[in-house]
Amino acid sequence: MTKLIAALPADRLENVFTHSSWAPDRASSYERLEFLGDSVLELAVARALYERYPDFSEGRMAKIRSHVVSRASCAVVARELGLGKLLAERGGGLVPPEELEKLARNRNVLAALLEACLAGVYLEHGFEAVEEAVVAAFEGRIAYALTSRPPSRQPRSRRSTGSPPPRSLSASKRRLE
Repeated sequence: MTKLIAALPADRLENVFTHSSWAPDRASSYERLEFLGDSVLELAVARALYERYPDFSEGRMAKIRSHVVSRASCAVVARELGLGKLLAERGGGLVPPEELEKLARNRNVLAALLEACLAGVYLEHGFEAVEEAVVAAFEGRIAYALTSRPPSRQPRSRRSTGSPPPRSLSASKRRLE
């Protein structure tokens, strides 16, 4: 993915790494690319899940995809790719250094940058190139989503209190005997 991003033309790179706080207008920032990149990401991950796991139900694939393409997951991948550093390099002198540092570490900004990069790569190199790179970059997130139990599946009271799960009825009956 980093090679594809680095191979983007200068004008596309400028658009990908222009935050709205220093863009002359909103259309010049990465926000429009972020919109397109979100769809590119969803399609690449959905196709990978569909092809890899023919026995998974639509619901199971949707839950996995939802986790994989979440803001949190996108921010993790963006950090791994060093996108915050690239934003800081391109924004130097345009905003105060402390603000730039905050932006470069912000989870939402990192996730948006990743999606903008995906759109930039898609527009320049086509879906096949970006699809392969997306699946490779998100491989760890896919594996994590396959093995983890989302916290939203736990009843709210247990999530809040940290109390252990309720015992099964059969275990309770065995203790009484």
